[in-house]
Amino acid sequence: MKTYLSLLAALLATSALPASAQNLETKLSLAFSETQFSKNASPDSTSYRVQAGATYYLTPLDYGQGPYALAAFYGRNSSVSASYSLGEYKPKGDAFDLNAFTLRGNYIHQETGWFADAQYLQTDLDTSFDAKTVQYGGSVGKYFAPTSIVSLGFTRTEDDVNGDSSRYTLSNFHAQEIGEDRFFDAGVAVSYLDQEREDDGYLLELASTYYPTKKLGVGLRGAYSHVGGKDTFTYGATSEYFVNENLAFDASYTRLDSKADGFSIASNVFQFGTKVRF
Repeated sequence: MKTYLSLLAALLATSALPASAQNLETKLSLAFSETQFSKNASPDSTSYRVQAGATYYLTPLDYGQGPYALAAFYGRNSSVSASYSLGEYKPKGDAFDLNAFTLRGNYIHQETGWFADAQYLQTDLDTSFDAKTVQYGGSVGKYFAPTSIVSLGFTRTEDDVNGDSSRYTLSNFHAQEIGEDRFFDAGVAVSYLDQEREDDGYLLELASTYYPTKKLGVGLRGAYSHVGGKDTFTYGATSEYFVNENLAFDASYTRLDSKADGFSIASNVFQFGTKVRF
């Protein structure tokens, strides 16, 4: 308990720091989920996850253009990041350790707007057969306007339980000022899903955030996928508030509903986090 209180005190103390050029961003988040399965399909479950991560920007962030949350997007800041999470997955009557490690990196050419990124994610579930999931991939794209990008991406997933799959994605993201210090952003992505153990499918994702001030953003997310005769809807809301350029808090809620013949899944995920920039 003393450790958590010390960390909280350190985070709150940053609200008194003067604004300055920042290259380092650290983040701490806590997520809870509950999942219900159709009768006799699988036991209902709960889980929690604590995640800590850091991002280093090769050039300092600049807050003179858009919302604080989009400083790296507006400034075309290249970066590298890493995160580690640990938690517990609890189906009825059991409890299994769950941990994950992520590495990411991106490079953006300031003048032309061409960019590329790559990521690697490994998740381990400590059951009797030690289930592991490895995910890796990347994308290439370009700023075709000062605040609009288009990208093509590829992601490969190797899953001990569900089998391997590949995802090919075309996406667009745009941010726009709509008044003095008021902004919005919107993104859309369409993916083709190449599955190893079931029929191929597709995924459509939509997201938008409104910024009534540079410090505050509230958004909505939605997605629909059809894979192997299974329809999945995902939707939710997000919010993030910057106390100043150094400190931010965020919260989100995500709902998932998935149905196929004689089978259904319903899941709720709540996440809370804090971000500190130096």
